[in-house]
Amino acid sequence: MTKSYALAMIAIMAATVTAQPIVEPKDGKVTYTLTISATAAPKPASKYYLLPEYRDSIEGNRVQMFLRCFMEQDRFFAFEQSERREKLNLLPLSELPKGTDQEGGNLVLRDMYDAARMTRTDWQLGYFMRRDGITTSIPDAQKFRSLAHVLKTRVRGEIAIKDFSAAIRSLQTLFSLAQTMDAHPTFIGSLVGLAIESIAIDAIQEMIAQPGCPNMYWALSDLPSPLLDFRQARQGERLIVSEQFKSIVNATETLTDKEMYKVIDDISDLARYGEGVLEKPSVRYAFWSVDTKRLEVARERLIQCGMKPTLVKLMSGLQVAVTDDLHRMDVYRDEFFKWVNLPPHQAYAGLVAAEAELQKQKKDLVLAPIFIPAIVKVLQSRTRMQQRVEYLRVIEAVRLYAFENDGKLPATLDAILLPIPLDPVTGKPFSYVVKADTATLTGGHPSPGTPTTNRVYEIRIRK
Repeated sequence: MTKSYALAMIAIMAATVTAQPIVEPKDGKVTYTLTISATAAPKPASKYYLLPEYRDSIEGNRVQMFLRCFMEQDRFFAFEQSERREKLNLLPLSELPKGTDQEGGNLVLRDMYDAARMTRTDWQLGYFMRRDGITTSIPDAQKFRSLAHVLKTRVRGEIAIKDFSAAIRSLQTLFSLAQTMDAHPTFIGSLVGLAIESIAIDAIQEMIAQPGCPNMYWALSDLPSPLLDFRQARQGERLIVSEQFKSIVNATETLTDKEMYKVIDDISDLARYGEGVLEKPSVRYAFWSVDTKRLEVARERLIQCGMKPTLVKLMSGLQVAVTDDLHRMDVYRDEFFKWVNLPPHQAYAGLVAAEAELQKQKKDLVLAPIFIPAIVKVLQSRTRMQQRVEYLRVIEAVRLYAFENDGKLPATLDAILLPIPLDPVTGKPFSYVVKADTATLTGGHPSPGTPTTNRVYEIRIRK
């Protein structure tokens, strides 16, 4: 059965963003050792930019063209071939077999490269979200993971043979593929986009450690930060829930208990997959429907939300209980959404406060605790991506300094005559300490309790 939006959304809470050649955490952190070459900035600066240029644009819909890659290519994307690519992607660059840089062949890669340069992105999901609500099927989002893994194998093969111009073209396609997911009006689409962005960042990290790699400081600086803004996902989230329960939220007349229990059945289906659901929604709503004091407060909240007082007064206790829960989900969801596009270090305190309030009220809610924890996890993933890009910008700035100073590491980041990004997690400068021939670069922990996301870089200059 095709995964619906509801199940996919809940699956986000357990999903992870994958990386290549795995480094295991030690002492609560993951240490990456990079030996880099002192390298000048390219001229023109745009030579190695990481998103397709307008001058290369093609009229058309990216989504349709990316999905075209699967037409007549079923065998290429079958399990056996996909498993082969996964094994290749776990090999060090030095062990990749000859020809890996040609992975994907001319037909699939041609379509992918063209798709990444198309001017429009339309997932054409609005009709289905209005028609099917939370049962909307979204099989196409997962297809894009397969495309990303093909590109991952290809770009690593190109890096291995030091064909950096070809690698940049593949990276442009990867970042464009990630941006295409940002136009997907669901948070599962956002998570897939973040996973693709992670693959691209992994490749850049491997690339800058190779002799002869061009300096990527200005290319990384050119990337939007964050790459994904989640605007479509937030709006899609509001749409899909409001459409699923529009008979309740937009009610202009009283509804029977029979009609209400049909809605409660739909909510119960969702609650089966939620984290820490206390008891069946039908039990909770039934209990609330006879709680006089609670109903009085709930009716007042509904009037404040804009419902007609005469209608609210006539509504049964059960209708009031369910309608109030739906409206409160809107309120709590937006308490998280309003922080989304602030810098992470500014948003953190607001998100923590919103999560604490949600936990405090959890026993008094049904729908909000099901969906909102997934949103927080996606936001944490995006912050990790922002921090990883800024780490690499600092490392490339170090390479530039070394080129201009006889191959020496800067004693401090202040010694570099370039804008040095702040750590998105803390809003403060990264920690940078030099001992002998090694510089150690550290930042804040974007996901406390998850050691694999706590990165430390040990940097040396190649002699």
